[in-house]
Amino acid sequence: MKNPALLIVVAGALWGTMGLFGVALYRAGLMPIDVVTGRTVVAAVCFALLTWFSHGAIPKVTKREFIQYSAFALVGICGASGCYFAAIERIGVIRAVTLLYTYPILTMVMSRVLLKEHLDARRVLLVMMGIVCIIALAEANISETAWQDPIGVLLAISAALCVALFGIFSRFFSGERHYSVHALPKSKITLKNL
Repeated sequence: MKNPALLIVVAGALWGTMGLFGVALYRAGLMPIDVVTGRTVVAAVCFALLTWFSHGAIPKVTKREFIQYSAFALVGICGASGCYFAAIERIGVIRAVTLLYTYPILTMVMSRVLLKEHLDARRVLLVMMGIVCIIALAEANISETAWQDPIGVLLAISAALCVALFGIFSRFFSGERHYSVHALPKSKITLKNL
């Protein structure tokens, strides 16, 4: 695909509506595990089809790559989705999203600890601004009883941790040791030229 900006907009729109679909599916009687399973199966089929059409086949992977991608999927996709949708069920979509968006902060901190990435003044300022914004969003709804559900809050923060680990794994698997807009796995199954 020749228009990556369009893909970013579509991905953002799909990401942003994920919680709303989760709420609708809960109202229809589904449980978080049902939502995660459905989302994972649909995503796997779409990814396989997109890979097939863009590469002509689904590339073979080594046993080591299979283990890496399985861990990558369990933490990054299943872990994040499972925790996120369980958090939505307990504390609601607005609070779950607010806490999910702590993931950039967690990514920067974990990049420093795990990858020994340098944190310059600009990055530290951005982390501080992120913390202030999250506190402001939380304060706007602090009186609501949903914030008083520690398991729901912990689930939402766990989702953010899984998303942050997904980014860390992406950089680790790709061999990139520093943050980049191209920090997706650079492997046989990555759709490099979308």
